[in-house]
Amino acid sequence: FDFVYQCTFVVAIAYLDSVRQAKGRADVLCCIRVEDETGVCVRRDAKWTEADRGFQNRVVGSYMPRVVLGTVVGKVVVLLLSAFFLGIGVYGCTRVKMNYNNEWFIPDGHSIEDAIKVRDTFFAGQ
Repeated sequence: FDFVYQCTFVVAIAYLDSVRQAKGRADVLCCIRVEDETGVCVRRDAKWTEADRGFQNRVVGSYMPRVVLGTVVGKVVVLLLSAFFLGIGVYGCTRVKMNYNNEWFIPDGHSIEDAIKVRDTFFAGQ
């Protein structure tokens, strides 16, 4: 469920957010148009140098796209890892055992206990 949710709803919301940003709308109150850039964290015309970026930004923003998306080996590794984790998940789903009994939650002395005794006596094999 989570994977389908991320592939549909989250991607759609991210797209709508990019449309909002392109139109110059405010973050929370998207019906308000922001003419100046005083309400944003980073100005659009800001000049960034490589020294201004942190280690994580350099790795995720420069290195990973070049290696993972830019090479055939990176794409194959990502596909193999995805297939591996999918296989592990499917295998794990087939190995799940349910150990649940409704009778655990019936209080002692409740009238339903008589019905359970009759059921077990006459219909235990069915």
